[in-house]
Amino acid sequence: MSKTRGGEWVKRLKQLSTRDGIEPEEKTQAGYAGWRVEYKNGRSVGFGYADGWLLLGIGKSTFETLKQAAQRISDTGRPAPANAEQDLTLELTLLSQLPALQNLLSGKANAVRLTSRLRKDNFFTKAVVTYDEALPASTAKWEIPTRTITEPLASFTAARGVGMATAGSVLGRVQLKPANDQFFAWSQARTKFQSFFAVKVGDPAAEIAGLAKRIDTFKKPGGAGENYIGKVVHDPKKPVVTWGNVPLFAPYLTKA
Repeated sequence: MSKTRGGEWVKRLKQLSTRDGIEPEEKTQAGYAGWRVEYKNGRSVGFGYADGWLLLGIGKSTFETLKQAAQRISDTGRPAPANAEQDLTLELTLLSQLPALQNLLSGKANAVRLTSRLRKDNFFTKAVVTYDEALPASTAKWEIPTRTITEPLASFTAARGVGMATAGSVLGRVQLKPANDQFFAWSQARTKFQSFFAVKVGDPAAEIAGLAKRIDTFKKPGGAGENYIGKVVHDPKKPVVTWGNVPLFAPYLTKA
């Protein structure tokens, strides 16, 4: 970023610290000015601007990395090599102050380490959770619907436990709650955009009938889905509910 823009960032970051009554401590590294802030609650922040680059680190463990980045900018003009694959690591330790995350984790979790890596055309994310107490030695077996999931596959996802948060956007809309706390999603390689998901429920016919009723209410005149195109058909014998006459795709929910 420009020197003017970088200076504005530094100015605002200083204001944030002084607002809490903390005076930033100025440091110099490789000829560049930087600032370090130690908050009363134990938080630490470091920041600075170096020849077109804004440097910002949260947590004491980032300070050494900021120093190294400043030195590389001085030597090469960049904090990292151009076109290099970089990793991003995030460590969360004060989980009690993050109730949204704490509620997703079972047991007494005390720390989460997230690592994201870009490898060629693929992006990988890994989360490692540390607990105060030992976890149960055994876990429930996976109940993968192998008769329903067939090759060739373009993608496959299996989730349970905290991983069920990734399925919330799908299951929440259709109001399905897996009986075994497991969720599976996959895409077929033989046809583009052909994707499926599967969950185990106690009474498939009742779940499908309930969804059909909710959709009917949703699409009634005056309802939120009054102007949605297509026609929804419920066949209780199969059982299946299908959303037909829709361009490009044909959503349905049925018993496997």
